[in-house]
Amino acid sequence: IISIKAIGDNGRGNMSDVYAAVQLAEDLGVDYILMAVSIRNSRKYDAFISLIKETKATVIAAAGNNGADASKYLPAGIDRVITVGAVGDDYYLKSFSNYGTCVEYYEIADSTSEASAKILGKIISGKALNPIAYITDDHWYEEGSECYFDIDAYFPNDNEWVDVDANLVGTTYLYTYSENSGSYDGH
Repeated sequence: IISIKAIGDNGRGNMSDVYAAVQLAEDLGVDYILMAVSIRNSRKYDAFISLIKETKATVIAAAGNNGADASKYLPAGIDRVITVGAVGDDYYLKSFSNYGTCVEYYEIADSTSEASAKILGKIISGKALNPIAYITDDHWYEEGSECYFDIDAYFPNDNEWVDVDANLVGTTYLYTYSENSGSYDGH
């Protein structure tokens, strides 16, 4: 593990320093680059985008903490980058977390920087990565002594919205309805 600091303690820095840090990591032949930074995308960063696209290392990036579409930020919105957003213990998307189709994983964390570091740890340790759906809407209801919920969840790896129903008595039974296949799947 090599630590290359490109941003100051105050969270500010120069894009040239970030570029140089990625270039140094590439020159050193690292396998993974963790980029816990979020920079608003601009045409003036084309050289940086090209560097990230061409690096041999796997790049894991924080989605950003702007509560916006992550594709509008760098390096999150660059092809080939594994982008990670943050959810809470309840799997609700954190209000600050960037989101969107370029986000491949959501991890329980207090920031997208922490979430991306956790995902990198799982990748390096060989732990299975399961995409986490984030919950956007919930409707609880009771039927007799049983409690149910009906939610809509977005699974970023499948780019699919899924209607999820669960019975919360004893063992939880999860039933998903896929609009693509038109069927329910019980777990």
